[in-house]
Amino acid sequence: DSFDELDRLEALHRTDGHTRCRCGMACWLAMGMQRSAASPSAATGSGSAPPPVTLVVGPEEFLAERAISAVVRAARGLDPEVNVHDLGPGELGVGMLAELTSPSLFGGGSVVVIRGGQDLAAPVIEDLGRYLPEPAEGAWMVPLRKGTSKGKAMLDAVRAAMTPEVDCSELKKYADKVA
Repeated sequence: DSFDELDRLEALHRTDGHTRCRCGMACWLAMGMQRSAASPSAATGSGSAPPPVTLVVGPEEFLAERAISAVVRAARGLDPEVNVHDLGPGELGVGMLAELTSPSLFGGGSVVVIRGGQDLAAPVIEDLGRYLPEPAEGAWMVPLRKGTSKGKAMLDAVRAAMTPEVDCSELKKYADKVA
């Protein structure tokens, strides 16, 4: 029963603020979604719109991949022809963000995954700062930042925009690893 699965997810759900979630996935429960009797899957993100920007922070790659997958799955639920641009560290250049998030001539939105956010150059962070107040419609962005001490400027810029954040801290307890 899908309500049993939802109850299990709610039991795992731990927030340490209004938009941070420690359950290790892009948890729309932490982002304001409510349980609906008509659509129990709405609370887990399938069929509901992901936020325009979802910040993923922490060294646990498994949890980061789960968060990215949840955003992509939700975006494809709204637009099956969404393009996914998965950019590795150093691949995002100045001016590319506007190009990647612009509507396509052939239709379809885009999901832009920015890996290695801690390594972004200052001009790229400035582009990001200009984009965040008014994200493009039909585009979703997932900046990732490992839990290192560098890259605080990117982290501060994204947090200043009050975007939802998924905490991908290292899993140390066995119970967290199997959940």
